[in-house]
Parts: sequence; C-alpha cells; structure tokens
Amino acid sequence: VLLLGAYGMLAIMCAWVMAWLLSGRDVRTAERVVLGCNVVAVLGQFYVAPLSSSQDPALVLFSAHGMLLALSIVAHLMFPLRQAGALSLACYLVGVLLSCLALMQRGGDAITWLLLRVHLSSGPLLLLILVLAWYRSRFWIEYTGRLLLERQARTDPLTGLPNRRVLYQEIEQLLLDLGRGSPGGVILLDLDHFKAINDTHGHPTGDDVLVQTGQLLRLDLRSEDILGRWGGEEFMVVLPATPPEGIGLVAERLRARLQNTPHPVAGIVTASFGVAAARPGDTLGELTTRADGALYRAKQGGRNRVVQAAEAATHPDGVARLT
Repeated sequence: VLLLGAYGMLAIMCAWVMAWLLSGRDVRTAERVVLGCNVVAVLGQFYVAPLSSSQDPALVLFSAHGMLLALSIVAHLMFPLRQAGALSLACYLVGVLLSCLALMQRGGDAITWLLLRVHLSSGPLLLLILVLAWYRSRFWIEYTGRLLLERQARTDPLTGLPNRRVLYQEIEQLLLDLGRGSPGGVILLDLDHFKAINDTHGHPTGDDVLVQTGQLLRLDLRSEDILGRWGGEEFMVVLPATPPEGIGLVAERLRARLQNTPHPVAGIVTASFGVAAARPGDTLGELTTRADGALYRAKQGGRNRVVQAAEAATHPDGVARLT
C-alpha cells in the first residue's frame, strides 16, 4: 500500500511538473519539487523494505540505496557542495533510522545483518560522490580562473577584441602561410580626429566610439579574418588567404562602413587606412612598418582614405624604405 501510494504521488508530481513547465514558469522550482518528492519516496522505501514479506527485503533496500545515490548526484548538480553534502548525509541517516525502526517492528532475525551490510556498503559510495563533487568544484574554479587569466592576456578589456599579442601571433602565422603559397596582408587603421571626440564629448563617449568601431569593422570581415586593437585608436585586420588587390578592396569597404554609420553622440567618425600585402621574406616588423607608413601617408593626404604600402614613399622618421 505504501509503495502504491509513493508511485501515485510520483505520478501526480510528473503531471504537475509538466503543467508547470508548459505554462512557462521557473524551472528551478520544478527541479526542487521533483527532488523533494523523490526523497520522500525513497525514504518511504527504506521503511517499507524491512517489512516486506512478498519481496526480498534486502533487494528492495538495495534498490532504495541506488535511488539515494542517484538523488545525491542530482543534489550536487543543483546545490552548492555543502548543501548537497548535508542533504545526502541527512537522507542516508534518516533512511537507515527508518529501516531500523521497521526492523524493530518486524522483530530481529537473520536478515538484519544482511540489511545492515547493505546500509554500510552505501555509505562509502555516498562519500565517493561527495569527494568527486568537491574535486569537480575545485577543478572548475581553477579551470575558469585559468581561462579568465588567459582571456585577459589575449583580449583588449574595452572592446573585447584580440590585443596586440594575438595580432603578432596571427601575423607570424600569415607569414608562414605565405611561404606555403597562400597570400595575405594586413590593414592598419586609425580613427581620424579622435582626440577632438574625447575633448568635445568626454572620454566615455570616446570609449563607446572605439567599441562601436570594433563592432562595425567585424560586420564586413570573414570568420577567418582577425580584427584586433593595435593600441589607442588604432585597429589592425589580419587577412589570410587574400590576394593583394583584395586587401585594398576590404579596406575600402571598411572605410565606407565607418563613414556611413554615424555614432549617436559623436556623429560621423572616419578612419585612415594603411594597407600592406605580405611579401616573400617579410618579417613581422617589416610588414607592420609598411602598413604604418601607408597609414601615415593616408593621414598626410587628408584622412578618410585608403593608401597601399606601395604608394608610400617615406616613413614618419624620414627613412625612404617603403617603396
């Protein structure tokens, strides 16, 4: 009768949970109700098992312990470590107590020792679950902390874009691919009159302009293209598997995107672009220097324009080495 009552309660629970979830209500509440109902059913099974005359009490009790282990795992997924451990221990102790009370009502016999052995075999398994949950928690804390540190080392905190460290790595990879016959290049861009934006509208607006710039540039790039913050108001795009003429076309598309998308506060924000295609034998410094020289020429030529590195004649330091 008790088992039938437990199954009836669980059936009602299932119907309630389905109705609760289909109505779009809180999932965590449904989880707690399911866990609570199953705890009641399992503890009831602990009490019924020693009284059973139609079934093997040890087998029924072993089944109850199996459910208790499953509930312990679920509890560790739902609650913090201490709460889940306390709930598991409380259910275990209450279950043992209920089975002992049932044995006293039935009267001691040879089966008592068998039932006690079943109880004792379940305890170490619950302890193992607790240890594994503790290890999982510690591992997850350390793992997420390591991921956070790695992300901070590779990401610009303002824009969320890759920083110069990542761009260096991507350029080195681009030069390696160039040696295998895959063309590529870089685009270096600098926002025009950015100091005036900060002076006129304040640094928060300037920061928002940088964030919006990164978002706009990403719209016109492929998934394999790398966009990063070079520093200050400068951004760099690394374009693998792109012919020299294609790099200039991408830069012009980015320039038009920025010019045609005003900022809500600062208005139209333009940028100057320096484009450099990778050449056989290039080093990272040589490639980025050519792009920087082309950017300098774009600034000198009136800003809001794209200049190829081959057009640049001098570097800001006056050394004629870029043509």
